[in-house]
Amino acid sequence: MNFLYFLRLEIKRCFLSPATWVVAMLTICAPLAGYWFYKAVVFASRAGTYIANPVMAGSIGGVILFSLLTLYELSRIQENKINAITDSIVSPFTLNAVKITSLLTAATVTGILTTLVYLPYTIYKTDYLFDAGTYFGSFLIIFLPALWIACLFSAVFYQITERTDLSFILLAACAAPCFGKFMAPEFILRWINPITIYFNDIFSNSNVLRLAAYNRIFWLLLLTGTLLLSFLCLRRYGKGLTDSFIINIRYWRIPLISSLLLASGLCIYIFQPFVNHSGSDTEVRRAKNEGITILSTYTYAKPNPITGIQYGKTTIKLARKSSEPRTCKFSIDCGYKVSSITADGKSISFADLNDDYILWKQISLALPRGKFTELVITYSGYPQIWKKSMPNILANEINNRFIQLPGGSFSPIFNADKDKKISQTADIVLPGHMIPVTTTGDVKLLQSNKDSTKTWHLDFKSHDRIRVYAADYLHQKINSRGMSVEFYYGRRSKPVMDKYRLAETLKEVFDYCSKQYGPIEYTKNNTLILLQESSLGGGADKGISFFGEITFSEDSLKDPKRGASGMEVMAHEIAHQWWGLGVVFEGAYGGSNNYEWTSEGFTVFTTYRMMKEKFGADYAKKYYIDVWKKELKNRNRDFYYRRPEYLDILPERFSSKIKSQSWGVDEYCVMPLKILKAAELIGGEDKMDGIMAKLYQMKANQEDSFLSYDEFLSACHLTDKDLELK
Repeated sequence: MNFLYFLRLEIKRCFLSPATWVVAMLTICAPLAGYWFYKAVVFASRAGTYIANPVMAGSIGGVILFSLLTLYELSRIQENKINAITDSIVSPFTLNAVKITSLLTAATVTGILTTLVYLPYTIYKTDYLFDAGTYFGSFLIIFLPALWIACLFSAVFYQITERTDLSFILLAACAAPCFGKFMAPEFILRWINPITIYFNDIFSNSNVLRLAAYNRIFWLLLLTGTLLLSFLCLRRYGKGLTDSFIINIRYWRIPLISSLLLASGLCIYIFQPFVNHSGSDTEVRRAKNEGITILSTYTYAKPNPITGIQYGKTTIKLARKSSEPRTCKFSIDCGYKVSSITADGKSISFADLNDDYILWKQISLALPRGKFTELVITYSGYPQIWKKSMPNILANEINNRFIQLPGGSFSPIFNADKDKKISQTADIVLPGHMIPVTTTGDVKLLQSNKDSTKTWHLDFKSHDRIRVYAADYLHQKINSRGMSVEFYYGRRSKPVMDKYRLAETLKEVFDYCSKQYGPIEYTKNNTLILLQESSLGGGADKGISFFGEITFSEDSLKDPKRGASGMEVMAHEIAHQWWGLGVVFEGAYGGSNNYEWTSEGFTVFTTYRMMKEKFGADYAKKYYIDVWKKELKNRNRDFYYRRPEYLDILPERFSSKIKSQSWGVDEYCVMPLKILKAAELIGGEDKMDGIMAKLYQMKANQEDSFLSYDEFLSACHLTDKDLELK
């Protein structure tokens, strides 16, 4: 009762204190830094620019401000030397407990006010891409708990040391590693700014927010337990730290509860389900089960979009050369746990080898005697992130907007010979708004279920490299020169796809490039699936091409170096199906520093040729050649480009931005100008089209599709010196 009475008084006093309101107002203003100079998110998106960056900037500012406020409030009694008086009125335990609780209350109110203050502006700037889940999740999972953690950290250090200066130094020492690269793989230890380089606009940011929530739970448990222990360090009866601790330890419930909280935090750290333990680059090969033939596989999968956990049961029918008992292995996602394995209806023994390699591990099992065996493997788990890719948080995922489950993340992979008539099928239960897409094979709806889900049947057509994607997809289909192109993109992308005439642009690009360079070689039966996914980059596989949502985002379709209009930039991105996916570029000289020789040069030049044919030479010169020359001229006049020795002494966050801008000019302007110059030297742009067609047809048909700069020069009968730009 005394605690509640004093808490009410302390909260009232705290909210009447000018210091509290100054800190609160400055904390509310702190996210403004994220709009201008603090860019935590590397790859810009609407959510990244108007949610992630302000939240991260606000977290840093709020941590500093509430740390100072906590140290100020806890030190006032000691600084004013009135602790003898206060100790005679209220226990130091109660006094500090109500002070810390009132500070946490002030932090909560500040966090909620900050969330509400930026809401209208964020809705206005993100427009149709505003996502309430991402917005409130970011502020309430990343920003608000950062203020609580700052209060707890400061209180722990002050109660142990009773020195404001030393407490602040210790706090700074704990904060510094959060900004170092070496802490990047340890997402759970970054208590100020959880890792993220990209926030999604079209699909979900569940991966980022789940990791952030787990991080916050860990720190709150750890610091609450440590805070309770620090209460034992409160000075009593004018005694020092050691004597006071001996006196306070008689309150045995404090260390008991503290131990339980610390043990819970330790368990959360050790048994985190998100990141695997594969930190080695040493390849671990999947063991092939010799003497076994797979007759068929069938998987029943039910990914849970709320928890992110995949539940599945896979049935594999095997034919064996020998009927003797033997040991076999199969691989599965590192985050999955196999709960049971049966062979012909009887349980058999198995062992998790825990040999994590990138995204999969191996399970060993004992096959019983018999010529034919039906294995049934039941499993579940959270698709894990490879530790080395942790800074990017790019991984397979399951959420209510996007599901990506390739290979062992969808079902176990049993590596053995396959029967010529093998059947590889699956049934997957998805939320009603989702449509599945596979790399190859057929998809059909089996039934609508009572729980608003749908069951889909997948036929993989004997394809080993299974990939399953699902989202609220819209579908565009076109036919171009005997080839069928099916484009799947997220429903939230529809406004931009309509605005920039997706279907029309698709047909124009495929008609032009197929005519100029030939058909895409990596299609399956003249059918190509273009699939928007939740990633930053892109890629291609037999019959399918993937691209990240940022490729066709409205902001990225406004880059004049890639095209004069959003429709032309979209054409540029589609042309990457030939240059960058059909043919891959690598530098033949200069190693990784050859920033000019990438797929962008050929793709920009291809877009230029398309628009010249469509709108005329004057249009192409004004919006392409003149733009390339202007960008190159501006770059060459830049102080840091002319004096690179000064660039090397800039802080990395500034120098990397300047370098990336220079590399962008190399890719999008310098290389197209060199190709244009080469065309002039060999007799015209039509001849250059012919050389590019020969290079594409030569490389796209090869297993090694890398095209080097030297090969390009050789095809043109030119040297690097011939293409120097003045």
